[in-house]
Amino acid sequence: MRMGQRRIVMLVLAAVLLGGMVWAPMAAAADYPAWVQGKAYGQGYQFSNLPLAGASVELWQYSGTSPSWAFDDTGFGAISVFDGGFAINALTQDDDVGDALYYTGANCFLVATATNYAVSTDLSTYIPAAFPLKAWQLQAQSVSVTVLPTAFNGVVKHNNKALKGVKVAVAGKSVNTDSKGKWKISGMLLKPGAKYQITFTKKGYKKIHIHKTSLPNATRDCGTVTMKHS
Repeated sequence: MRMGQRRIVMLVLAAVLLGGMVWAPMAAAADYPAWVQGKAYGQGYQFSNLPLAGASVELWQYSGTSPSWAFDDTGFGAISVFDGGFAINALTQDDDVGDALYYTGANCFLVATATNYAVSTDLSTYIPAAFPLKAWQLQAQSVSVTVLPTAFNGVVKHNNKALKGVKVAVAGKSVNTDSKGKWKISGMLLKPGAKYQITFTKKGYKKIHIHKTSLPNATRDCGTVTMKHS
């Protein structure tokens, strides 16, 4: 190869390499980091804003018009830490880059799921909290979930016979036993695994207290309670 030809080849290679070096930063510059940061909370009948660790928080998008909303998981999410805190690192991009791996961030909202807690599908819960995710943005947005209900039931007796009309109370709710001495209190949105006092009262009988832990999405059987005359 002659000297002139070798020089031309070297110039072409240099141009290719230089072009690659220049192109890569320009392409990367079109992609921007955007963060969604906040806390996951649990809500219930006798508690609110309980920090939830281990909650899965995901970024979703909605589109369309009511009532035919369409919902899509963007693929971005995080797990909350001990104090309920989470941070989702979502990449957004300029309109001139059409890479489907990155999320453009229109009409975002958060969905959180956690053990013992329900995921609401009520659109009014999510749509008012929707927010646009933009380039170089730190979006503060917390999310809450409602605890699943605990139920308590049992039987009250006196001298091995069913005792009717006993008031059974727990966490501000109460019922009276039926003719068979049976009782049940449902729909208690209590703190998961917490101990609650159940009180049994009836005129002419000694008051009784027992303690049971809550069990979301289940019924705690309190067994048979025997009351004695006062």
